[in-house]
Amino acid sequence: PEDEQKFLQVMHFIHHEYGEYLAKEEAALEDLTKDAERKWNRALVEAYLSHVEEWDMDLEDAAHSYALEMIISHMIRGGMYSAAADLLADKSFVRGRLLSLGRENSTRRHIKDCEMLFSKLKERRPRGSKLEPRGVMKQAYQALGSQLAIDDDEQSMEDSRIKDVEVARAHYEIGFSLAEKRCWDAAIAHWETSQELLVSALGTVEVVAGILYNIGVVYSEMNEYEQALDSLKQCLRIRGTIHGEEHILYAQTIQKIGDVFLNMSDYHEAMESYNWALDVMYTEPAHHRVEIGEILDNKGTIHYSKGEIDEALQCHQEALRSKQVDLGEDHPELASTYHHIGNCLSDQGNVDDAIVHFEEAIRLKELDPDGGAERDADVLTIEGILHNLEGNQEQGLECYEKSLQILVTKVPHRKEKVASLLHLIGCVYLMSGEQKKAMKLFEESLQARRKVLGFVHLDVASTLFNMAFLHQTRNRLDRALKCLEEALKIRQLRLPDSEKVAVTHEKIGSLARAIGKTKKAQIAFEEALRIRKLIHGEQHEAVATVLQELGDLMDDLGEYDSAMSYYIDSLDIRRNRLGLDDIAVAETLYSMGYTLHNNDEAERALVCFEESLSIRRYQLGEDSKEVGDTLNMMGFLKAKRGELDDALTLLWDALRIRKLQEDHVKVSETLKNIGNVHREKQEQELAVECYEECLRIRRAELGPDHEKVADALIAMGNVQSDMQRTDDAMRSYQEALKIRTLVFGEHDESVASVLQYMGTMEFRANNHLKARDLLTEFIRIRRENGTKNDGDYVNVLFMIGNIHKMQGHEAEARVCWMEAYQVFQELGLADTNPQIAKVMNHLLQVENLEERDTEQNNKGSLFGKVTEKFNKKEKNEDEDLKTKGRKRRKGKGLKL
Repeated sequence: PEDEQKFLQVMHFIHHEYGEYLAKEEAALEDLTKDAERKWNRALVEAYLSHVEEWDMDLEDAAHSYALEMIISHMIRGGMYSAAADLLADKSFVRGRLLSLGRENSTRRHIKDCEMLFSKLKERRPRGSKLEPRGVMKQAYQALGSQLAIDDDEQSMEDSRIKDVEVARAHYEIGFSLAEKRCWDAAIAHWETSQELLVSALGTVEVVAGILYNIGVVYSEMNEYEQALDSLKQCLRIRGTIHGEEHILYAQTIQKIGDVFLNMSDYHEAMESYNWALDVMYTEPAHHRVEIGEILDNKGTIHYSKGEIDEALQCHQEALRSKQVDLGEDHPELASTYHHIGNCLSDQGNVDDAIVHFEEAIRLKELDPDGGAERDADVLTIEGILHNLEGNQEQGLECYEKSLQILVTKVPHRKEKVASLLHLIGCVYLMSGEQKKAMKLFEESLQARRKVLGFVHLDVASTLFNMAFLHQTRNRLDRALKCLEEALKIRQLRLPDSEKVAVTHEKIGSLARAIGKTKKAQIAFEEALRIRKLIHGEQHEAVATVLQELGDLMDDLGEYDSAMSYYIDSLDIRRNRLGLDDIAVAETLYSMGYTLHNNDEAERALVCFEESLSIRRYQLGEDSKEVGDTLNMMGFLKAKRGELDDALTLLWDALRIRKLQEDHVKVSETLKNIGNVHREKQEQELAVECYEECLRIRRAELGPDHEKVADALIAMGNVQSDMQRTDDAMRSYQEALKIRTLVFGEHDESVASVLQYMGTMEFRANNHLKARDLLTEFIRIRRENGTKNDGDYVNVLFMIGNIHKMQGHEAEARVCWMEAYQVFQELGLADTNPQIAKVMNHLLQVENLEERDTEQNNKGSLFGKVTEKFNKKEKNEDEDLKTKGRKRRKGKGLKL
């Protein structure tokens, strides 16, 4: 019929086009084939499952035997993953398979099926599926392991020892399969069962040692280092008994023990293990070149971690030569060695050669066909290092972050690498000034490293050390000190009396000094000095550096003789090691000059400053900031000696240099010193100009409430007082008082000094009640703080006594005068001021005080003026140069 003919014609065209499509589109044909295969396998499985009742029955039936062996394979090819997982864990099916195929063949078939299903689930885990690949594998192997010891009629007669060996072998192969898929706990459980069966059947033979070795390796991968060591040491005992201590298997076991100690950062034990292993391997080096190279690489890692860069480089270069003999020059395993060499060269400052080695490491990494995601992450990390070496921090950071993303998403089990990258990225942020981001990453790295490596690992100490630096940068000195002390405990445990321990002691000493914990600082510096001498000998520059630090600390404490002793020792070493005109020599001379100035030895101080200045000009140039610092100090000293014109010449030169350097805060310091000289020369207007400019700079640079603004306000108040501008002076003092109270608290001695200025002004203006209250508060603060008595204390007590006398409070006046006279005598001021001593003694002996009022007032004024000179630091001296509560930068004057 016509309709039928048209239908056939249409179908012909459809088949023709479909044929052309299949012929031209390879992917389409592949899809068709796969679809057909999936449907065929699914149909086969469903057909068989529809009539099977018991899997461990009818074992003679050929179809049933085929199903027991191959049905899981058909399920997987048919995409029936859930059904395959259930059947692999079905004890009836497992029993039937064991009885049908035998223990050895059924175990191998089960392992093959489990690994195939694992791979499929990893590749294309169905959406919403609850099938977790490792969980499926563990359940399947648990079902197999529980059935391995079954007997049938024929097997019941077999020798129990043979049976135990077969079961043990099956458990071993299951454990190996689990270990490859990182199912660590399950692998260990099967291996331990295998070990027990083999010991029972054969005794402590080599195969038992091999199992213990594998268990140790797996525990190490799990970061369970104590369990790893326990298993490996059992293996070592067995191999020592069987083969002797010169056998290669014994050496390989010691090598692995060394690896575990290395992972624990127990470098002493690791090095001992590696040296023993090398002694054995070097008897036949041609057979063990790769292993020798691995050990040398690990020894290099130890040296590098201890800061011994030259030794580390030598080990890695020897490792490379050893490995290349067997592996050639293009093997991916060489990449890590090139990476290590690059790190060493970079640390030595040999950047060009370092770049060459990092590039070679990348090339070799990319040759690894099986590297996968971890290889990609490693390549990105090395590329990040290269970018940073070339000054491209942004590109470097981008590489690190991409590497981290790969590790977290695709290789999450590499937790130590994740922690290291977090630390590395934190360092990049720290260098770029993004402190908040840096701290967040350091904290994450610290948490990860503690979890993975334990609390006493050296990598944990490194993160704590960097966190301390960041805390210090953010002026959180107590937190910084806490981090350093925790890092020190770890380093002392792992690297006793090492370079890194010495460095940590030095950092603790510097921080403790900065926050006023002088005893802790002294202990830290002395311990650093002991270690430095132990490592380097008595005459090393590192020893001189610690001696310099101890000298600075003793200067802070006012122990000037001890400070000079340390400085002289440091100076001798530096001159002998570095030469007479080295910049470090200038630093020590500068510090010596500062201490001599503090000890009122101005002439000797100037000699030191002049020598330091000569070296600094020669080494750094006429306009360097260090030259400016030295000129500033020399000008200050000249002013103190009354050589005012010379002082101005030096200070103006210092000011010129500091303006060139655009160091605005130091410019304000020199302006203040110049103002002080003008005040001393009675050139008050010029002094006011200097102080005003000083104030303007400090407010702009430091903010309105900074302690240095208060110092400048006090200087301004002093000169305003000299000019009889009482109201202006009082406003300056009041503003300074407000700032110091805000910064230091109302009980600080710096607050008391402002109260003294204000009280003295009120006293001179005859505002006796205000003066008494201000001066009494001065005395209270000094007594509460236990401040050592000085001329200021005597002077204030005497003024308070005067006020009491004027108010008719004679008993209170006498008490004040008596205490003032007692302190006056204790300070030895009576010997140098006999006239004032005579007046005070006379006042206290006069019985009728009423008749002496006029005399007393006159004498009081004289006394008040004269006793102001009893201070070690006069009011017109630069407050910035007082050592109390201030820290001096090395060779740079005071820390501003």
